[in-house]
Amino acid sequence: MAAPHNQNDPDVRQLTDDTWQFGQEDPPGRSAGQQYGRPATAPPGYFAPAKPKRRPFRTAYFALLGVLFCSMLGLVGFLVLNRPHPAPDAQVDGNGNVTKGGDLGLRNLTTGQCFDEPSGAAQQQVDGVSAVPCGDPHDAQVIGYSMLTDSSYDEAKIKDEAAAACQKLSAGPNVDRTKLGSGANIVDFVPTAGSWQHLDRKVTCAVDNGTGAKLTGSVLK
Repeated sequence: MAAPHNQNDPDVRQLTDDTWQFGQEDPPGRSAGQQYGRPATAPPGYFAPAKPKRRPFRTAYFALLGVLFCSMLGLVGFLVLNRPHPAPDAQVDGNGNVTKGGDLGLRNLTTGQCFDEPSGAAQQQVDGVSAVPCGDPHDAQVIGYSMLTDSSYDEAKIKDEAAAACQKLSAGPNVDRTKLGSGANIVDFVPTAGSWQHLDRKVTCAVDNGTGAKLTGSVLK
């Protein structure tokens, strides 16, 4: 059993309201379990708790995340504002006349409609043209169409059949040759191997000036 402390022993410190020793009951007026800072006259062996070390890398980490987030927002905004906008569709009245220029799919082209030929369209696969009102300058005009009779897809044979059908239409009574130059060309659009699989058998026939000069007005009678 531990010996009792002698109050007169010089090694024993009198505990006041300003000092505190581990294991002693809380001083009057202090709540149980309350922690105290280092007193002015701390007993030997008593050390004030060390201050927690700051972790500056956390601040830098969150700052970096903020910069990256703002950069991503800026990039998304730039792409949205600068994305390519598709050309508007052409407007066509109940009679099939183009009243306002715009994109028009090849399958929707009908006789009498005028359009600008796609750049480099010769021997190229195209899905549509830029249709324009026939009263405006334009490259070509649809003079009619023909349906292919082949049972299987043979590219060379299909092109020959399309050329013959369009030649016959251009020489027919419905085309006013006086409105075309002497070197007028026949333009034909034939099905591709892919569209053939979707039962596309339509050949669209058109004519242009052949000189690069624009047409104005209709070449159909």
